[in-house]
Order: sequence, then C-alpha cells, then structure tokens
Amino acid sequence: MNILIITKENNQGGLVTHIINLANTLTEKGQHVVVMGPMENGQIKRFAELQCKYIPMNFATKSIPEVVKNIKRIRIIIRKEKIEIIHSHNRITSVYAKWVCKREKIPFIWTLHLNNIPCNLFWRKMTFYGQKTIVVGTDLIPFCENKLKIPRRDIVVSYNGIYPERYYTYSKEDKLKLKRKWGIEEDDRVIVVLSRLDPVKGHKKVIDAVEKLKAVLPSISLKVLFTGTSMVKGYKKELEEKIRSKGLQKQFVFTNHVNPVDVLNISELFVLPSDNEGFSISIVEAFLMYVPVIRTKAGGYEDVKDFCYIMDDPEDLAIFIKHFLTGDIDYKSKVEGAYKFAMDNCTCSIMSEKVLSIYQKVKKEWTGEGKTREI
Repeated sequence: MNILIITKENNQGGLVTHIINLANTLTEKGQHVVVMGPMENGQIKRFAELQCKYIPMNFATKSIPEVVKNIKRIRIIIRKEKIEIIHSHNRITSVYAKWVCKREKIPFIWTLHLNNIPCNLFWRKMTFYGQKTIVVGTDLIPFCENKLKIPRRDIVVSYNGIYPERYYTYSKEDKLKLKRKWGIEEDDRVIVVLSRLDPVKGHKKVIDAVEKLKAVLPSISLKVLFTGTSMVKGYKKELEEKIRSKGLQKQFVFTNHVNPVDVLNISELFVLPSDNEGFSISIVEAFLMYVPVIRTKAGGYEDVKDFCYIMDDPEDLAIFIKHFLTGDIDYKSKVEGAYKFAMDNCTCSIMSEKVLSIYQKVKKEWTGEGKTREI
C-alpha cells in the first residue's frame, strides 16, 4: 500500500517517536511509506531515523503563497508516489489533507495524540478527520465524541508502539558508568521523570514532593533524573531556580536528551506527573524494563491503571516514594502485569498491523463510495 504520513512536528516528543516507529515498521512490512514534515533549524533532525522517503514541508506557515505552494507539492507527491491514503497527525495537516484528498479523490485519516486539546466552536470547525480518527488511548474517546463531536463509529483505538527488543538490562559495569556520568553515587536511590521539559509534564510536583520527602527521610540518598530538553523558553531555568530555592540541588540531575534504556536501567521508579497526556510512550518503556510507575490520571490512565500507582498531588507522591524507598511496597505483580500488557498491546508490530488494517478498511470502503462520499 502507498501511504503518505504528514506532521508539523519534528522534536523529541512522543508524537514524532510514534510516527518514526509506525513508518519504519510499515516499511519493514513491505508497505511504501512517504513522510512529510518540517526541517528543524535547516536539518532533518529526528526524521533522520526514518527508513523511508522523507520530504521537508513547512506545514506551520501562515503565508498564503506558501500554503498554496505546499498544496501543489503535496498533490505532485500523491501522483508521483501513487499515494492511496494520507495519515495526518495534527489539526493543521488535516486541513491540508482535506483539501488535497478531495481533489485527488483519495481518503485520509487523523490520529489524535493528546487529550483535552482546544475544542471551542472555532476549533471544532477546524478539526477534520477524514474517514477515521485513531486515538492512542481509550481516555480520548469521550473527548472526541463529546467535545469534538466525532461519531463513535469513526473512532478507533490504536496504542503507541515501541520495539521491545531494544529494552534490555545492562551489565553492572555499564550501569556504574552511567551513574558516574550523571554524578550518581553507587548507593543513591534513583527516580526518573522521562519526558521533555514542558510545564504540562508536571516537573514542579516532583520538586515539591522531594522537599516533603526530605523533611521526613533526611538520611535517604536520593537522585531524581529530569530528562529531555526544554521546548518552552525559560522552563528549565524555572525548574533550576525552584530546586535551588528549596536547597535540593544534590537531589536533582538534568540529563538532557537521553536513550530511555540508559536511564531506565539505573532507575528504581518512574514518575509521570503530567497534567495532560494522550498515551505516554515513556510508560510503555518503563513497563518493558520492569520499572514500577506512579502517575497522574492524565490521558492513558484508563488503559494502564491496573499496572500503575496513582498520584493526585505532591503530597501523594511524597508519601508513596517514602513507602517505596523503605521497602513497604511489593510491586512485583504490578511490573509483571505491566510487562505483559506492553508486549500484548504496545509493540511496533502490533501497532503497525492495527493501523494497516485501518488503512485497508478505509481504502476498501472508499473504493466503493469514493465518488459520492464527502470528505
């Protein structure tokens, strides 16, 4: 099948990871995939990981002449590559998809990656999903139905997928090297927040929780790893100032962008304190590494609630960490169940098979109805 995937993103976030994993796995399965997305600072950046054709396209432009030029380029690519379906991953790219698909007479679908996106009358009018909306977690279904007014029959769940073979336990020597790299002592207890640095990810809750924890367990040697780079100007500085104001400099380490397997190999606990999510890829990574997870009830919660511990606020988190570090919590059954869930639902192979089946169904329906059906 000839597939065009389009996005306006090119960063370290989960959406781009999803696209790369999906495109590469579909390519490995013999599908012809083309990805269109932006250059970042004149470079391909993350999309250099793609095993298929990549075409730079500035979908975020507000210039009318540039928009017209983009539409013409997309139509040329559709014809040249014999594209049979477009898969959009953003609202703005869906506007493009609606426009070109109506003229080229091919279907398109949309994946919603984040819960609780803007949904007033204007944004509802700007939400185009083509023939199907894929949501990455079941929490997003009520939002699509009730807020975006998408019929339930047009909504399909397909979890984010990762390559499980890439997640394995390092040797003791390799773990020690990583700890030295980040200034972690051999007897330090290590917690990780594996995400980009963005206010919505809730890092400040963790800082407040560690302050509370330090007051009741002053003798515990603790390191908290904040991974990723900041996508919001000044946010990292805010976090550093908050940490400094509370005298917690020895407890926090900023690792910048990392291989998730590295930090999960040296972490005892994964914290997801986010205010909003779709379905966290990082949680799946923790599941595959048998690292216990405590998280908020943000998007994705309903799908994994049986395998995670729940936090509402910094006090909840501080109490949990205290009991976790003192050995009062037996998490064996949780992590074993989490690993099985990830292997049964969240591999690249399972994700790509599900999405491909959606493509094929949409194409089949379109072939029968395409001449009369409105996109």
